[in-house]
Amino acid sequence: MRKKLTALALSVITLVTILSGCLKQSPRAPITTDDITTHQNSSTEQASTTYTTVPEITTKVQTTEEITTSEPHVTTEPPEPSCYLTSLTVDKSKNKNMCESLTAIIDGNTVTFTVIAPTDSFSLENATVDVTANAAKVEFSSINGDGKVDLTDCLITLTDENGLTKSYDIVIEYASDIIPVISINTDEGKSIVSKEEYINATVTIDTSGVDGWFLPEGFESLEPTRAEIKGRGNSTWDWPKKPFKLKFFNKTEVLGMAEAKKWILLANYADYSLIRNYVAHETSKVLSNELCPLSQYPVNLFLNGEYLGVYTIGEDRDISEDRINLPKNNGEPDTSFLLEIGGSESDDIYGLTYLHTSLVRYCSIEYPDDDKITKEQADYIIKYIKDTNNAITSLNGYENFIDVDALIDWFISTELFYNLESCFRRSCFIMKESGGLLKMGPIWDYDLAMGNLYNDFGDYTSWANLSQKHEYIEDNWMCYLMKDPAFKEKLNARWDEVKDELLAKALYCIDNMGKTLSVSADYNFKVWDVLGKRVVSPQPKSIKNYKTYESNVQYIRDFIVNRWNWMDKNI
Repeated sequence: MRKKLTALALSVITLVTILSGCLKQSPRAPITTDDITTHQNSSTEQASTTYTTVPEITTKVQTTEEITTSEPHVTTEPPEPSCYLTSLTVDKSKNKNMCESLTAIIDGNTVTFTVIAPTDSFSLENATVDVTANAAKVEFSSINGDGKVDLTDCLITLTDENGLTKSYDIVIEYASDIIPVISINTDEGKSIVSKEEYINATVTIDTSGVDGWFLPEGFESLEPTRAEIKGRGNSTWDWPKKPFKLKFFNKTEVLGMAEAKKWILLANYADYSLIRNYVAHETSKVLSNELCPLSQYPVNLFLNGEYLGVYTIGEDRDISEDRINLPKNNGEPDTSFLLEIGGSESDDIYGLTYLHTSLVRYCSIEYPDDDKITKEQADYIIKYIKDTNNAITSLNGYENFIDVDALIDWFISTELFYNLESCFRRSCFIMKESGGLLKMGPIWDYDLAMGNLYNDFGDYTSWANLSQKHEYIEDNWMCYLMKDPAFKEKLNARWDEVKDELLAKALYCIDNMGKTLSVSADYNFKVWDVLGKRVVSPQPKSIKNYKTYESNVQYIRDFIVNRWNWMDKNI
């Protein structure tokens, strides 16, 4: 009980200290601990007398001796550092793989770089940085062996003349409209001048900031990887913006596509929407009858530190399980083969590496390879094509030679996008498994489709494969099959089955990729000043009417809608 009363008395002292300014009594001698104890003891006999000690306790607090001997506690604040950061810049003239210099925004103790223009984040990991600061010393927490700064995981610390420090966190943010960046550095900075000879190079792919809708989930950037590179293409190699072919030393996964050694980089110089190939390949994946639509995706490309613009990286026409899935050459006459109509070259050998018939003209044998094909195999292929021609022209038994369902899917794809170039003229492929039927595909070269070819003559109210204007499209299989009621019935049924999904997929690709590419497209057309101009002969004269990137994207969107409506009424 004594301990409890002592605690009570101390509580009363605290309370009275607060009230002391209101009490006016004469000073008295200080109350000793014994006095308080006495009062506390007496309170055990009569609780009502406990509070009579309050005035006496109050007088104790108010004595001059008590007041003068109490010493106030003073808190001393540490001194503030006098150093501060004024600016932090990554100058594109001092750093590779950048379209624009980056200047940070300083907000409190955070420094933020916002990446909008095409930029390789690997360059930000090895940056030359310009700093303006009021400080005796500036230090970065992440310095590489060559003295360059890794801005992606870094702290900058300033020190003033008194040794006091102030630190800033460095943050990298990306704008919403970002596409992957591919950086290729050739050994010794060599130029790519040949379509025949590869030169060694190092390739990186940066997907920092890329939206999830664009890439397969979980795909990561490609660290520096060894490869070879050379030119590619036919007439496109002669245009200012060059296409390339990549060959990695080892099979490599690219943007979520199955790993392989060979890849293509399409320049899309004549396609001012920059997405015709992408839209055609993605939309054609709706058609499931082994059309082999190989994947292609837009990217920003840097070569030896120079920005070359928006390209499309895609799968090459390899014979493999993940691309063109044909059984390997078995050495027998009835072998698997891949043909390209219009693909023969001057050094091809008739009857061995190319064939020519009335309906399938100047057709190169792409597979088996030139050094692997036998004369017996070439004879078998030529005879098979001639027999197919006869069955189709007579409309008698053609289903014994060609996969009709696959042909219909190919026809729908070429017609929806009005790809006149692929209508049995060039970039038109036929494949066959050993023991199987002919199939059309893979689809290829859609950069001059969707109203982007002079030879279209601006008329899209007819069948591209049946066009006879100026004999650009000559007699071919479709000219006969479209006269066959049984074929047309199957075509109508397939169109009704896939038409809505085809249109939805095409518009989705155009709307989303068109928006995503908007920033990169601006930089592409700063390098290639072609908007509103007809720069190569295959382009239509009407291309001059579309002077902005947005109008070119809207053009192909309108084209698809109008073409779909025409097909729906006329198929």
